[in-house]
Amino acid sequence: MSKLSRSFVVGMTFGFALEKAKVHLPTTIVKQMLVRDFTMMEMFLSAAAGGVLVMSFLESLGYFKRAPKTSVGIGKSKYAGNLLGGIILGAGMGLGGACPGTVLAQVGAGVVNAPWALFGAVGAAVTYGYVLRAIQGRYPKFLVSQPIATVDKQLSIPYTALALGFSVMCGGAIYLLENTRALWSSAAASASLSTVPNPFRMTWHPILGGVAVALAQTLSLLLTKSPLGVSSGFAQLGASVVTKVDRKWRDNAPYYANYVASTDSIILGTGIITGALASVTLGGGTPLADIAVGSKYTSMAAGALLITGARMAGGCTSGHGISGMAQLSPASFVTVAGMFAGGIAMAFFSGRWLWV
Repeated sequence: MSKLSRSFVVGMTFGFALEKAKVHLPTTIVKQMLVRDFTMMEMFLSAAAGGVLVMSFLESLGYFKRAPKTSVGIGKSKYAGNLLGGIILGAGMGLGGACPGTVLAQVGAGVVNAPWALFGAVGAAVTYGYVLRAIQGRYPKFLVSQPIATVDKQLSIPYTALALGFSVMCGGAIYLLENTRALWSSAAASASLSTVPNPFRMTWHPILGGVAVALAQTLSLLLTKSPLGVSSGFAQLGASVVTKVDRKWRDNAPYYANYVASTDSIILGTGIITGALASVTLGGGTPLADIAVGSKYTSMAAGALLITGARMAGGCTSGHGISGMAQLSPASFVTVAGMFAGGIAMAFFSGRWLWV
């Protein structure tokens, strides 16, 4: 099996899990940012907890070596780029009810505004390199990568020990959320963990969905020897377009030089779309034409914010949130904090409560 085929399998598993747990739904994501529904948070924590245990185990065997996200600085501030990028990414989530990974699952599941969000995301991917070049031409210290750091190295504590502690913390948070489920559960989060005759036709509990995402993470580590990350696929797609239409792209947008030779993340994204479509088809579902927030214009704007923020921060909800935190990267924790801050602010101040 080729590397691209393996990336496709990983993407299918990821997309299937997102759709089955209904975490891809715009309403689920916006309600999370409105602090009304914690389906997304439960799945997020479950996936991170499972991922950190798998990563620490595989690293202890010498099969996998962490390559955590670098911090992105602005001027003298080491993590300012991560924070700003996370805020912009979160604003896109609060506005359109998607992230770089779930927008692909939405396309596969037939969510009505998903193509518009994808259009905005691709547009941002194609133009980001030029905007970055223009800003850095005036401010050279804008978004400068810093040395890689991890919490275990900074504290001089073995990764395995901190990984176990982190997973226990995630489990404790999930336990608290489960014990308050009656206060916030919605239709998308109403599934139980009990066994049913046909799991393909049910909405999976978010914890089960998180375990499935951890499985996708495991497959990614075993098959591709790299953790999950979606937004780099948009950078690869942007590079494939720019290098074909701009003969002077190396001068005008050198950012794309790091992505022009790779297509594995594009294939991963294709797999996410296919996996979500397979989940809907096997479940006997129909396209979700009535589940959307905002208009096609807000969806396009949200898509642009998602990719702009993710590229500024060097990763998205999967690369920083699920994979980065599992690698105990401080940059990822800062990015995720900014993501929720930006998402909550946008959800409340943009009037999302009128639509969900």
